[in-house]
Amino acid sequence: MADDQLHALAVELALTRAQLRATRGRLLEALENSADMFFVKDLDGHYEFINEAGAAFLGLTPREVLGATDGDLFESEVVAEIAEQDRHVVATGEPLTVRVRRPFPDGPHDLVTRKWPWRDDDGRIVGVAGVTRDATEEGAARREAAELAIGMSHVVDALPDVVLVYRDEVVLHVNPVAVSVLGRGEGELVGAPLGAVFRAGDLELLQQLRQGTLIGGSSEFLLDHPDGSGVLLDVRDVAVSWYGSPARLLVGRDITARRRTEAQLASTDRMAALGLLASGIAHEIQNPLTFVLNRVVELEARAGGADRVALADVRDAAERIAVIVRDVSGFARPDDAEAPVADVEAVIDRAVVLARSRLKGVSVKRERGARRPARVGERRLCQVVLNLVVNAAQAVGSGSGGSVAIKTSDDGRAVVVRVRDSGPGVPVAMAARIFEPFVTTKEPGEGTGLGLWLSQSIVDGLGGRLVLENPGEPGACFALHLPVSLEPIPMRTLSLPPQAASSRARPAAPPTSAAVSRPRLLVVDDEPMIADLVVMGLADQFDVVCAGGVLPAIARLRADPRFDLVLCDLMMPDGGGARVHAEIMNISSSRPKMVFMSGGAADAEARRFIAEWHIEVVEKPFRLKDLRLRLLAALRE
Repeated sequence: MADDQLHALAVELALTRAQLRATRGRLLEALENSADMFFVKDLDGHYEFINEAGAAFLGLTPREVLGATDGDLFESEVVAEIAEQDRHVVATGEPLTVRVRRPFPDGPHDLVTRKWPWRDDDGRIVGVAGVTRDATEEGAARREAAELAIGMSHVVDALPDVVLVYRDEVVLHVNPVAVSVLGRGEGELVGAPLGAVFRAGDLELLQQLRQGTLIGGSSEFLLDHPDGSGVLLDVRDVAVSWYGSPARLLVGRDITARRRTEAQLASTDRMAALGLLASGIAHEIQNPLTFVLNRVVELEARAGGADRVALADVRDAAERIAVIVRDVSGFARPDDAEAPVADVEAVIDRAVVLARSRLKGVSVKRERGARRPARVGERRLCQVVLNLVVNAAQAVGSGSGGSVAIKTSDDGRAVVVRVRDSGPGVPVAMAARIFEPFVTTKEPGEGTGLGLWLSQSIVDGLGGRLVLENPGEPGACFALHLPVSLEPIPMRTLSLPPQAASSRARPAAPPTSAAVSRPRLLVVDDEPMIADLVVMGLADQFDVVCAGGVLPAIARLRADPRFDLVLCDLMMPDGGGARVHAEIMNISSSRPKMVFMSGGAADAEARRFIAEWHIEVVEKPFRLKDLRLRLLAALRE
């Protein structure tokens, strides 16, 4: 026979064997789910396979039957009878049907068994296969229960929840989700005691299952995963019938993602509340701080010697307070109020200031290399950098003398911020899940395990990436990759004097004789000390009139609108600066120009007003000299 013919026959034989194996696999799957009792034994009488129905008929699990012999399962006279039947099937190679009546605890049963030779791929007899049906009414009921259990097992396997079927603390069945969540193979779980299925951290759940306290109710448990993470399950324990016998069904719904979303919403709510609180506090601080800062400057100019040095220290302290309050106020503003362009170095500076109270004993080293701005919002970026710096400080430990290094670079495509600490680093086993919720390297009570997850969520929303660059190495290094902005950084309204117009669509008022020498200035602020400060500081150059709120200002303007300038606080009762602006816009001619000041806490309506009229606000605390320059610039516009 030619070589090509031999090759073709070999290929055909291999295909036939493959088809046979596939057919056998499908047959085994069908028989495994049959309500009849199906088994396979080798030539020595050891059970190589038994389906659920067969094992349940013996009061055992398939795992308990595999490897056993008939001598381990039946009375001696029955064993001899079964052995004779098996020898006949192997010797003749023909199938055999046997009908017998056997005693059982619930009474005699009529059993019909069909046996046939079990062959390997080469057709050699390697054992005996058989299927047994209980022909009594009890058998029919048992088959019906088995069929229901088989249908139930299909439903269980299709559920998206963790499901374990167990009896007497021994696992009878697990669905694929349970295999995935528990991180073990089905062979490890089925037949194992509950105490071996759950880990040390799951003892509370195990205890409640043993006591049956979960039946009729549910409770939440954080289960240990083999990779060290936690899986939060809402667990219920239900009494069921499994293949005709009592059992328990443990159902665990994975609510990790739901709790993650709830935690994010709660964090968002807390951040919003904290933002409102911080903004309100900043607004209340800005007014007296403006007064204190300017009075100190005035006194410092008059003093001499030691007094002047002492007042300079007071001024420095007041300016530090102004910077902190300004940064907190800016951090509290909503994201929709800021331009999506950030000076990365300035944001890092602000985050370090905000984190100062958490950096005691920890040095911060900076290496500046960001040449271009990033296409992100300042406040969200500040929140991420603040989280990274605080995490790094916690990894080092307060008062430990450790360090946090912040390095920025620009690779042409992105601005990269690296925050590295001198701590022990993140273990490799933990690194793969470090950005997942509830995963933390901190000691209990020191963190929620949500900071890095929230930070990565924010960065993803900004179009960037946040990664851990050195898992398993000392000194964790988190790298923040930010998209580069082609737009310039917008002028900050905090810098004085601002150069842009304070409003639009306002015709210049013709100068009067009074305006030529001393411009008339109406100051509108409900804080008396600010009005007093402006009067004292600007009276040498302006004819200053004060109004202690919105309604007095409107009354004053209606009685005498001949002002060259109106310096108005943005946030006040009775409509704030927007209402004063509307009143001025109703003046038919010679409208005064407006300059707005604010201590922060702008609400949504005030922000819309600022955006609509392209207003740049003089932020409190201001210096009187800067305010004077701003007002004079407004007169020239």
